[in-house]
Amino acid sequence: MAVNSFLIAGPATLYLARATEDMDQRQAVGISREGFQVELQIRLQPIATDVYAGDEQLPADIQYVGELALVRGQLIQIDSTVLHERVFGRFPDKQPGQTLTPGTLLFANNKYWKAWIEGAYEQWYFPRAVFGENITVPLGTRASYIDIAFVAYPVEGVVFQRNTSNTTTTTA
Repeated sequence: MAVNSFLIAGPATLYLARATEDMDQRQAVGISREGFQVELQIRLQPIATDVYAGDEQLPADIQYVGELALVRGQLIQIDSTVLHERVFGRFPDKQPGQTLTPGTLLFANNKYWKAWIEGAYEQWYFPRAVFGENITVPLGTRASYIDIAFVAYPVEGVVFQRNTSNTTTTTA
């Protein structure tokens, strides 16, 4: 049975860089007390044929389309400047409240982030991260925190790289 969920133990710091920036240009968004949950998701496409009664019955085969990872965490210490510049706009060089032109190709136009999470015991690198709709900022609470999530897409077969003290693990 394959492992499809990981926990990056906290406290863990989330860093972001534009697709065209190097690691030394990354900026810290914030720190998560409990760490980050990484859930691997496999994408499969059923192949229907007339032999097996078309779309309504069992597929004749199943095609592997790829894998991605959903990364979620709750930031408790936040750099608000970096948060507004790099997260609330969702895409590089876009301000909150603005939209991209419909039909924009995100990967071809470098409209994604590179993400690093440095946890208590390991570092994770996600070469292609896209923020979705899961950014929640509670208002009127005693403690300020932000629920944050992004989807990590593969680059040349690599969804993430995990570096512990002596080893690096790459998952495609």
